[in-house]
Amino acid sequence: MDETRKNARIPLLAAAIILTVAGIAGWLLPWLMPQPAAAAPDVSRLVETQKAVAELGADVAALEAALEMAAGTDVEAIRGAGRALESAFLGAIERLGDGAGEAGEAKGTQAAGGWQSVVDNLLVLGFEESRTFNAAARSWTAANFPEPPRRDAAVRPLGRLLSELQGVVFSDGVVATALAGASGGAMTSGGASAADGAGAGIPGRYGSVASLLGLVATVIAGLLLIVLVVLPGRTARAGVGGPAAAGSRPPASRLSAESGAATGSAILSDTDPVTGAEGRSVFDRTLRGELSRTQRYSHPLSLVTFSVDPIAAGVVAEDSADYVLRTIGEIVQNNVRVSDIFARLADNLFVVLLTETAQRGAERVAEKLRRNVEVFPFDDIHPCTVSVGVSAFLTGDDANSLLLRAENACKSAAAGGGNRVTSQ
Repeated sequence: MDETRKNARIPLLAAAIILTVAGIAGWLLPWLMPQPAAAAPDVSRLVETQKAVAELGADVAALEAALEMAAGTDVEAIRGAGRALESAFLGAIERLGDGAGEAGEAKGTQAAGGWQSVVDNLLVLGFEESRTFNAAARSWTAANFPEPPRRDAAVRPLGRLLSELQGVVFSDGVVATALAGASGGAMTSGGASAADGAGAGIPGRYGSVASLLGLVATVIAGLLLIVLVVLPGRTARAGVGGPAAAGSRPPASRLSAESGAATGSAILSDTDPVTGAEGRSVFDRTLRGELSRTQRYSHPLSLVTFSVDPIAAGVVAEDSADYVLRTIGEIVQNNVRVSDIFARLADNLFVVLLTETAQRGAERVAEKLRRNVEVFPFDDIHPCTVSVGVSAFLTGDDANSLLLRAENACKSAAAGGGNRVTSQ
């Protein structure tokens, strides 16, 4: 009987030795064989974006020149320049929107979206600002043509957005990233490009990682076979009723509780890691301080709350929710003042505290936020909308009553079908 068992182990031992040797060879072979040269990085996306930004710069300059030269005598020239700029922004959005998605299959993360995501957001904001300018210009006539300070104030947001666009697409970092490969996948583990590695006979990053994984998996398989051959029965005994089998993993209910606690602590922390918004504790402290100042000096104060409609409806996958919230967080922070406070109150409830702002002004901010989210080209979510609620400080309000009205207004907007602004 023992002889038969011994003979049965010999093929298993031989298979274990062969697997182990094959794993080592599989790891060494890619390092010994020269790698094909990597293709030159595709920088056409960056070049096209730089060209579009340069054209927008020319249109902004044309609008500024029309404002300087018209002097109230040719308002139609200003309106024409404004319309041309609005069309240029819209055309840039249509030309560049799909290209950003092709640059990385996982644009849901900031790393994958990269500078393309920033450019897309700035183009949408530029389109909105150009529409705002054109709406104001339609009311200008030769009789009520605005003075230079008002004209400068009307065109200043467009100039600032253009500067931000130029700073992104012409920066040394973005150019270097595009030349190295937009996804960064052509880098070796030592930091050199795949083309450099190929020239030196060293495989690229993915080749070395794959070979290392192959080595680890094969060696583990070989060692397991050796254990099964040399120590028959001992592994089975150690796995039944042994101390390692009992209590090594907490029950599912405990894991769920720990996960829920982690989510709650993220919202209650000082800064939300997903959207960059302030946490609940920071917002509560700031609101109490601003209420005290409002009550003492009779200054206006308003709250704008919003929730994301697709997330509330449960139509956004978990792996896409962070992308949606992160992008909306960027849109909000690009449309509020430095003195305003953007905070996350719950999983799908956000608030903006607007200092020195009455209800009428808060409603304008809320409507602009709603429009900017609606027109933004989110990946695979069309359209992505928000339900927005507005409340302004009333005599006798405390922090709870002011926030409760804003939350109820947000719920009313969502109950009415979403993608709307409601005030209370």
